[in-house]
Amino acid sequence: MMEERLLALALEKERLRLQSAALRAELGRNVSALGPLFVAGERVRAGALWLRRHPETGVGVVLLLTLLKPAFVWRWARRGVLVWLSWRKLARWAAAGKGR
Repeated sequence: MMEERLLALALEKERLRLQSAALRAELGRNVSALGPLFVAGERVRAGALWLRRHPETGVGVVLLLTLLKPAFVWRWARRGVLVWLSWRKLARWAAAGKGR
């Protein structure tokens, strides 16, 4: 009786081990498709870090764009302000909800 139970547990353990291996392999295949997205994200992050260390370049680009295409800059500035205000409003709303 005890040997049957041990055998059943050993079989279940092996089944679960094989199932875990299959799930890990499937996860690896699924995640590998996201590789280019991660690479792009790292490039954006590296660019943002570089710009943080060299803010004069960003200011120069904005000034140049403002001189060459003022309508473009104002349109994106308005959008940026709207996004920023919405983000602040959402943050206040979320903070008020946490206090309850």
